[in-house]
Amino acid sequence: GVTESTGEPFQHGRLAGEETFDWPVAPTRDGGTADLREIPPEEAGYHDQCYATNLDAGWYALTNPTLDLGFAFTFPTDPFECVWYWQPLGGFEEAPYWGRNYNVGLEPTTAYPLSVDEQRAGGRMETLAPGETAEASFTARTYGGVDGIADVSPSDGVTGREV
Repeated sequence: GVTESTGEPFQHGRLAGEETFDWPVAPTRDGGTADLREIPPEEAGYHDQCYATNLDAGWYALTNPTLDLGFAFTFPTDPFECVWYWQPLGGFEEAPYWGRNYNVGLEPTTAYPLSVDEQRAGGRMETLAPGETAEASFTARTYGGVDGIADVSPSDGVTGREV
């Protein structure tokens, strides 16, 4: 993965800025690490963004064992070669949130980082010519009965793993 810069609007972030890492353990500003599979409590007041890159497969899943509920999403890795992992965990102080939102956003995308100008400069921005079209198929599903996920397939569903 790759972490976003530590400037605006990420001044309340825990992740080190503009670093590469092996998923799911990312470097933190204090010299430690954070397991991105775990979501900190709201009172932590973090606001980070990073990017899952070099994907082996096009899926992600979130599992809440306490609620016995999960959400899984599949997408094609061509052209969606990375996933934006936005983490406004009580620390996004800008409008319209003012520190009141506690959520994560997982967005399959064709490019990173956040800045469109940096995407263009890095040659990572996919574009369509006038009149050109693109098609993609996605699946979203909920699940229960598992503590962890080994695989998600559009046709076979969610495969649990032992944790």
